[in-house]
Amino acid sequence: GQQRGMFSADAAGRATERFGGFEFVPSAIMVRTSGDKTSHLSPLIDNSAKYNDPAPLVYGTGWLKAPVIFARNDGNLTHMVVLLGCGPIQGVIKVVVNDVEIPGVVAGQNMTTTGWYNAVTTGVRQGNFNLDFTDSNGNPLGDPYGSLAVLSVVVPNRISSGRSLPNVEVLLQGVQVDSYDASGTFQGTSYSNNPAWVILDVLQRCGWTAADLNVQSFATAAAYCGALITTTDLNGNSIQVPRYECNLIVTKRQSAATVVRGIRAGSGLMMRYGASGLLELLPETTIAAQQPQLPDGGNSTEPLNGGWPAYEFSDGSAPFSGIVRATNGASTVRLTSRTVAETYNRLSIEFQDESNEYQQDSLSLVDADDSALLGYEVTSQSTALGIANFSQATRVLLRQLDKSTKGNLYVEFQTTFRAQKLRPGDIVALTYLKEGFVRAPFRVVKLSPSTDYSLVTILAQIHDDDW
Repeated sequence: GQQRGMFSADAAGRATERFGGFEFVPSAIMVRTSGDKTSHLSPLIDNSAKYNDPAPLVYGTGWLKAPVIFARNDGNLTHMVVLLGCGPIQGVIKVVVNDVEIPGVVAGQNMTTTGWYNAVTTGVRQGNFNLDFTDSNGNPLGDPYGSLAVLSVVVPNRISSGRSLPNVEVLLQGVQVDSYDASGTFQGTSYSNNPAWVILDVLQRCGWTAADLNVQSFATAAAYCGALITTTDLNGNSIQVPRYECNLIVTKRQSAATVVRGIRAGSGLMMRYGASGLLELLPETTIAAQQPQLPDGGNSTEPLNGGWPAYEFSDGSAPFSGIVRATNGASTVRLTSRTVAETYNRLSIEFQDESNEYQQDSLSLVDADDSALLGYEVTSQSTALGIANFSQATRVLLRQLDKSTKGNLYVEFQTTFRAQKLRPGDIVALTYLKEGFVRAPFRVVKLSPSTDYSLVTILAQIHDDDW
């Protein structure tokens, strides 16, 4: 028999409709096409959304090539059930079937010549039945699609005869996400394509709770991403857009770490554990913006480029020291760079451009100086995800190119418990006269402490505020 979640209500009258999956496939029926003298079995196409496939996950706004759960033709119209993804989503903007735009349903209007679409459920926990498929008593036959956003699409035979799977593309506003204010107070669940709230939602889907996260830092990062900047549209007109947005459509199974890393790359954000042990989200920006005051545990006596280094390390030529020598008396400072093959000077990216009706666009940038120096180009595809427009794509690619070419210098050295309050992402200052460094800013990439934190190996990358 059916499980409780397959019914609209249980024996006690409590609403259920929470089954989130696809079991129902309609049976073929005898139909007669308009103008035909004979009846025939209706064409039935079963489930392009294969069992055990991941449901799409849509953040922000974009075009989704939506999987068709099943389609059945009634002789004149093809009735389809289309999966939009995990919910709850904000809503549907446009539906295109086989390159023909389909209007939304209008109650009381005959739409058999144009077809129509109707949202069965937006993906709330308690789903809904598609009343296109009922028994003789009017009882629904299908699944309730709990927590899944599902669309009912009906098109005439001239658009899809039901004998082959139609190509259904949907422009939609994706899942609603949680947000918090600067004090850490929950503000509700609503539609947003702010990268900070998208990352928060991904983490929550992986089991993280608000108690595990520094939600105030997420709010600060959201304000940074949402700040309006001036750019130009495709026609050269001056417009204002948020600094960073995230329009991301996930259709294939991949790790949450890969998704979060891509969103961070596309929005200039970094993640780390804070002093309280909670995971925090911070903008990767200038030293003046990131460290405007002397950080706790810092030893600087004067600012650097408008900000304060988290700690100053020196070879002894400056008032500070902190670099441990090896047992043979040699310095532990080691400078490294990646190989030419690992140092790309041309980056490309594809994205759906919100300034061009979310059509697929691409951008490729090259570091001409580095290319001329090498005599050839080293190409790579950017790992950034969720890019919304050309302005964001340009800024992201330029930063990645600068860090790949101009930032291809790493320093590794050992220190003592002085690094106890340092964290990855902090900007430190290094004075090392042998290599010509005088208070050179480096961003900490990795900290490798030994037992009891008696020795700490620091790996840091050269930093420039212009990046």
